[in-house]
Amino acid sequence: AQSITALERTIQLKPDDGEGWYQYGRAQSVAAWFMGPEHDILADSALRHSLALEPDRAVTAWLLGLRYAQARHWDVALRFIDSAMALGRHDMSIHALHMTAELGRGNAVAALADVAALDTLVERRPATDTAAAVYAAAMRVIVLRRAGDTASARGLLTNLVARYRPEETH
Repeated sequence: AQSITALERTIQLKPDDGEGWYQYGRAQSVAAWFMGPEHDILADSALRHSLALEPDRAVTAWLLGLRYAQARHWDVALRFIDSAMALGRHDMSIHALHMTAELGRGNAVAALADVAALDTLVERRPATDTAAAVYAAAMRVIVLRRAGDTASARGLLTNLVARYRPEETH
């Protein structure tokens, strides 16, 4: 509550600051999880205002996409996610979010393209980053299953479990 009050003061002092509005919207998003949906309206309004002030803010478009995906408003989510990608956001979180929204719409083919993008990002990471590799492979299992390719999904899952099974202690 204190952070929201401080951010309200910030946007009063600097109403044309896209970052201030973004941070206020982000704080309201968190408040919505803990204090109720009345904060959702404030969050969306603040984030949209931030994007209106600074249309090139990929992080703001990403957060709006995340919020709409969480609400299962897949088409609106994809508009913001695609905007974030067009603005240069190409990390694992954006592709995972895009994949989730495409699966929500029932478009497993598009979701597979996002898994391919995840694979490319994993290839650029150090070989010791097994968490990213496991995450991307697990997402491929989910998408293959949703696409109806249960045999491939099952085979990949079996290989994944065998490769990353924790050492058994005696």
